[in-house]
Amino acid sequence: LSDLIAAADQVTSETRIVRIIEVIKQRFGNEPVLLFTEYKRTQALVISALMAEFGQGAVGFMNGDDRLEGIRLPDGRLTQLAGRREDMCDAFNAGRIRFLVSTEAGGEGIDLQERCSALIHVDLPWNPMEVEQRIGRIDRFGQTEEKVLILNFHTPGTIETDIIER
Repeated sequence: LSDLIAAADQVTSETRIVRIIEVIKQRFGNEPVLLFTEYKRTQALVISALMAEFGQGAVGFMNGDDRLEGIRLPDGRLTQLAGRREDMCDAFNAGRIRFLVSTEAGGEGIDLQERCSALIHVDLPWNPMEVEQRIGRIDRFGQTEEKVLILNFHTPGTIETDIIER
């Protein structure tokens, strides 16, 4: 166990997070992007990376607690964020933030199609209906784009790949 902990301590970046930032820069220009994660820790990593690349004011979040710990600001300080789900949705829809990173708390009951046509699944839930619920946040009546773009990140040889294949 101590060997595994020591190995984990040597990790300096998450490959998946680095790749997501690259894809956003290559494919989305200045477009708004909705990102979904399964876990709050992953949510914090994604938000920290987005803030480092695009600025602290570019990112909002939604989760069941309306707060998120473990955020590393661009200047290196650790902090926590707080914000109501409704306020984050309003800021995203109004264009005050470019990215909205949500856990399953944002999977239902919100409309984000007015401004956003791009969704990234940072990780996938095991239930395919949850994937459909997430997509339904932007692929619904009122969407102005002809097509929405959904990207599913997964690690080959894992349960995520099985979910995508099914």
